[in-house]
Amino acid sequence: MKKILVTISAICAVLFIASCNSDKFTIKAKIAHLADQKVILNRPGMYGLEPVDTVESVDGEFIFTGKLDRNDYRIITFEDASGEIDLYIDNSDIKVTGDYVHLDSVEVKGSPAMEYYEEFAEVQREHNSYVNGKVEELQQAQIDGDTAKVDAIYAEYLEKQKEFVRDNFELAKKRPADMISIFAVMNSMAFSTPDELKEFYDAVPKDVKEDPRVGETIAQMERVVKLSKGNPFPEFTLYSYDGKDTVTQKSFEGKTSLVYITTPDVKENDIIYPQLHKASQKGISVYIVMMLSSEEHYFLYEDYVKDMGLDKLNVLTGSEDFVETTYAVSPRVLAVDSKSNYLGTAIETDDIKDMIDNILK
Repeated sequence: MKKILVTISAICAVLFIASCNSDKFTIKAKIAHLADQKVILNRPGMYGLEPVDTVESVDGEFIFTGKLDRNDYRIITFEDASGEIDLYIDNSDIKVTGDYVHLDSVEVKGSPAMEYYEEFAEVQREHNSYVNGKVEELQQAQIDGDTAKVDAIYAEYLEKQKEFVRDNFELAKKRPADMISIFAVMNSMAFSTPDELKEFYDAVPKDVKEDPRVGETIAQMERVVKLSKGNPFPEFTLYSYDGKDTVTQKSFEGKTSLVYITTPDVKENDIIYPQLHKASQKGISVYIVMMLSSEEHYFLYEDYVKDMGLDKLNVLTGSEDFVETTYAVSPRVLAVDSKSNYLGTAIETDDIKDMIDNILK
């Protein structure tokens, strides 16, 4: 299945906006070992950096002043020297101190926007450190031919990836009016339910949603929000695993249904299949949409269905169109009412069990 993962470092290439703290900003900088020269304040543009202001540095000191309509991303560069200082600022009194020899470790104080940005950056740094360590472990396991360890590392990585994007989502919920929050949520959509996304989306101010710089992200979010509770299940056509039956969204009418979207390789299947059998025995219509991604999957498909006892349920062969329509970029269970409207979505195993138990009450 597709995974939509956007890193905070990629976000930095985009302009960010949000509400501001006062009517203007002042950037007072003191950079040791910086030769006297012109210093340029830039903003990211469509084709690179766009100069906003230019001042002279004297003994490493320089000042920029200006006004922002909303929080924004700014980059300080130097006319006669390489390197840059990345800022994410608001209308505050901001102090920048450091050494030209180590521009990557300058200190920025006085901007709540920068402090908020640094929270995301810290989460990213911790995740990068973990990933780098796991890459080395994975490479060694591959050299040793230890497939069990390779599988274990990959499974652990997936759990850490979920934790990483969920941490970003929790940070984003603090300030939904901030553009950096919108992109962080985009990074979290693969592991967030439509109902969670709707709660965030509803809190984003109208003028921020209409900003063209986040148009694509907002459009993606709106597509997922349409899958939240109370909305109609989108139209689709799928076929049973043996090709004998056709199922559409109208098949849900008249009875509560559960739709489990998965692949044969998902280890949680062994936990979720019994829950689905229990629901079926209680009169719930159960559909398992099986995504097949390899020749082995197709070759063993019917045997797998029978060996797992799934032939007693409605097993359907999934399609990329169905995944796209339901935004099922990770395994999940969708609950649908007798009018083919969403009752909810569950992604984590414990949440799936809780959702099924609540439906059976």
